[in-house]
Amino acid sequence: MVLKRVILIIATLFIFSIEGHSQDLFFQRGEVWFQEIFKIRKNDGLFHIDFAGRSNDWFSNFNRFHVRTGGGYIINDHWSVFGMLGYFYTNTGVSKVHDCRINFDANYKTNIFNSRVLFNYRIRQAYRRILGIEGYENSLRMRNRFGITVPINNPAIQKNTWYFQFEDELFFELLEWNPNFLGSNRVVSSFGWYLNPNISFELSYCWETDFVLEDNIIFGNHIFWLKFNQTIDLSGKGKKRSPQEE
Repeated sequence: MVLKRVILIIATLFIFSIEGHSQDLFFQRGEVWFQEIFKIRKNDGLFHIDFAGRSNDWFSNFNRFHVRTGGGYIINDHWSVFGMLGYFYTNTGVSKVHDCRINFDANYKTNIFNSRVLFNYRIRQAYRRILGIEGYENSLRMRNRFGITVPINNPAIQKNTWYFQFEDELFFELLEWNPNFLGSNRVVSSFGWYLNPNISFELSYCWETDFVLEDNIIFGNHIFWLKFNQTIDLSGKGKKRSPQEE
């Protein structure tokens, strides 16, 4: 019941935000992201580290990268929590930006439609610019992501399974100078290969809408995203894991 109310509230806010910007101008650009995610699992504990490189003009300008690390705890079959510290670097061509961030995540997942489809929800509190950046204020962002994972060639996620994944993530700005409560929205469609409990790959297309206005322009980004996941399980349980464990 609580989860249904959260979904209804977020959907309502999203519709009103879209309606309020319906007359604004629009600008599109293309981006390419590469990401490596590595985890070590010991019973219900998880260690996480990931690296990513990003371009802001297809393959011609890879000017951003980040490294992020932290840990988490799997509470039960449905809930898990994470905390992470990240360093993000951006070369704008005019200046070089060094940004440190702290994330706190709560993740929920459950099987639906006779256990064939995995539904997942993640809420993330991201505190950005914690060391201060000249010309920018500290930022507190709340991210809400809903998604489903559907196996293609098997009745469930298991070894050598191809799968489809769809996610929608809303970014709410809580301490930002931006007057729009809704800062961004990412809609992601992915095809993945779950080789085994230790290795999976994903190729994604992301449509990102940025509602942070600059001269009355709303930015829209086409993002192609290649992700590689590795997990080492030291717990010895042999428990099957879904590709959407976070």
